[in-house]
Amino acid sequence: MIKVNELSFRYGERVILDRFSYSFEKNRFYGIIGPNGTGKSTLLQLIAGVLTPAAGSVSFEGVPLPRIPRKQLAQRIAVLQQGGLPALGFTVREVVAMGRYPYQNWLGSEKNDFEKLIDDALQLTGLTHLANRTLEQLSGGERQRAALAKVFVQQPDVILLDEPTTYLDIGYQQMIMELVQQWQREKKLLVVAVLHDLNAAALYCDELIALDNGKLLAAGSAKTVLTSAHIAELYDAHTVIITHPEQDVPQLLLQPNKER
Repeated sequence: MIKVNELSFRYGERVILDRFSYSFEKNRFYGIIGPNGTGKSTLLQLIAGVLTPAAGSVSFEGVPLPRIPRKQLAQRIAVLQQGGLPALGFTVREVVAMGRYPYQNWLGSEKNDFEKLIDDALQLTGLTHLANRTLEQLSGGERQRAALAKVFVQQPDVILLDEPTTYLDIGYQQMIMELVQQWQREKKLLVVAVLHDLNAAALYCDELIALDNGKLLAAGSAKTVLTSAHIAELYDAHTVIITHPEQDVPQLLLQPNKER
């Protein structure tokens, strides 16, 4: 569905992404992992068409990204940015309704009534009772759910998530990941998420992609990618890998390094 070919990106002389290639298929949930500054968020922005690569290409359903009109691209690809929504003076319902902008004419209207779509998104994310509150009246977790509801209303084929659970407590982290996974499976979407929580990545993602200094280190199942050797190379961290008792995926425990 999305093919990335020999993709490179630089900030000045600094290479952020170095000849990265990968094919992202429909009905799959991909997790991108790796240390800070290794090109994970940059890769998402390149896939979304927000950034222009220094070299290489991104194609969507066989069409190079620059050839797709921006409005059409916005109808197909939704992005949940790192940090979610700022605390602006819009109500939750107004923010969620903004997900319909790619479908509206210059008067702000569209042919079909989308109010039920908004109602469904609010119910799905547990925000119905907060619909008329402004964002500054919400907690960080509630704002993140509002951002996710906005993505749902957009009805995309592809969802790009940049650290969707950052700053959220464990309950909200689980809620966000389960909502995304449930929707991805029901609608057969392509989801690509930058994740720092490796245990959550193993639980919810179909495939993991490990980036190290802008290059592909490993890709495949959680069992293939989340090895002690890969974790040591990526993060300089010592870990013990165990198997989740119910899900049969690896889970990481930190192993203190007494030599440090």
